[in-house]
Amino acid sequence: PLNAAKLFTSSLLEMLPAAGEQARIARHIDDALGATEDLITDLLDISRLEAGKFKAKKLDFVLRDLFDNLKAEFGVLAQAGGIHFSVVESKHAVHSDVRLLRRVLQNFLTNAFRYNPGGRVLLGCRRMGEKIRIEVWDNGPGIPQDKQEAIFDEFSRLDHSRTAKEQGLGLGLAIARGISQVLG
Repeated sequence: PLNAAKLFTSSLLEMLPAAGEQARIARHIDDALGATEDLITDLLDISRLEAGKFKAKKLDFVLRDLFDNLKAEFGVLAQAGGIHFSVVESKHAVHSDVRLLRRVLQNFLTNAFRYNPGGRVLLGCRRMGEKIRIEVWDNGPGIPQDKQEAIFDEFSRLDHSRTAKEQGLGLGLAIARGISQVLG
């Protein structure tokens, strides 16, 4: 039903003049349907993680390809939000599930963008002995030391209401933690 509703709103948006009040309302409906779809996906992911049904399909791949995709995807968002987004090139290869690793990094980048409007965000990695550590850095308000574990709990959010235009439901980092555990 959500896919059908999104198709109807897309069709409606194509038929309406872009500057009109009806188009504005149709865009709000489309955004709300997208948010609902995201929420359902997140809840299903949490459920699969808790049931142990999330399986990784690991293979060897070079981080450069993943980073290039994230750079393209988030570069557009950065430009629209006035964020300086940098990605450090990497020739390192890893053994992981590229789709799940991408999902974790998308969650971290989304939060860095959401709570750091007009700021700087950096994606890169560094070698730690035999391992590679992928990091997302930003110059946003930060996370108090006493909240750094709690932010990974389901439905947990910090109150950065003055900096975030749109707030999530507090599921993204819980999903990222669960996926990270699946990936080892």
